[in-house]
Amino acid sequence: MGTMPVIFSLSWAAASLSGNILPKIGVSMGPGVTALTRISRGSNSAASVRAKDRTEALAAPYAALLLRLSLGALFLAHGLLKTFVFTLPGTAKFFESLGYPGALAYVVVALEIGGGLLLLSGLFTRAAALALTPVLLGALLAHLPNGWLFSSPHGGWEFPALWIVLLIVQALLGPGAYALELPGFAVDKRETLSA
Repeated sequence: MGTMPVIFSLSWAAASLSGNILPKIGVSMGPGVTALTRISRGSNSAASVRAKDRTEALAAPYAALLLRLSLGALFLAHGLLKTFVFTLPGTAKFFESLGYPGALAYVVVALEIGGGLLLLSGLFTRAAALALTPVLLGALLAHLPNGWLFSSPHGGWEFPALWIVLLIVQALLGPGAYALELPGFAVDKRETLSA
């Protein structure tokens, strides 16, 4: 009971600021599905809610695609940077300077390159995103003593923390549009909910 008036008043304020004086109540029904109930005086509100739901349903796969391609390209770039610029032995020495085992550098590079390719292709997106999360947790721990801002000397922890959140979001969303599929592996299929 304590949070309901806050949610209702925030919804009312947001609706009022957008020029719509009618309050809205949102209810999440799972990934990408939201039912909006509008307190209304007219009969057009149900049609506008359905149109909004259709727009969100059409946009969500492309949002997941954009996130997946961005994460995949960044992980691939980081893995290739460690391989060809810093070299694998150089990366292993850097890991040792941070207190991590040098051999972990090879695992991280393999995860970054392999995970980046999986994300780019859309294959096993959820598993790849979850497998890359510990890599970023290690980066977060390495940057934690440097402060929050990444512009701090030796880089802060803000970007590794953001990457962790983005990976979790990707794991929750799935691959989105234009993902490759292997026969027999319909892991990311969802049933369509009808009203």
